[in-house]
Amino acid sequence: MLTYHRIRPSYYAESAQFLAEQQHSQDAITKSIVGTIGEIDAYMLPDAKGYTAAYCYLLGISDEERQARRDHVLGTTADDLRQLADLLEVAAEEGRVALVTSKAAAAAAQAQRPGLFDKMETVM
Repeated sequence: MLTYHRIRPSYYAESAQFLAEQQHSQDAITKSIVGTIGEIDAYMLPDAKGYTAAYCYLLGISDEERQARRDHVLGTTADDLRQLADLLEVAAEEGRVALVTSKAAAAAAQAQRPGLFDKMETVM
């Protein structure tokens, strides 16, 4: 089953509002950068390193692209966060998400959060 629904606007709108209204101190930004880099470059055992290398190879992600991502994160500014708020506002208005899942999983999610999906289509 393919479940296709409009992104719940409130999630993105609330995030956009939060980012736009916050006074982003350099200390808070630095802490966020350190945490993000810690997730990107978390310690990995050999099996995880192999999985990551295979994943990047299959998706065509080069070492240069991974480094560019790190560089972008390291260069994040308060202005970048305000620009992200603008993008999240657009996502709230125009965004779409497509999920591929079983009918049972979609029904369970819908039962937990009524109105989660605007539209569901069976594709297989």
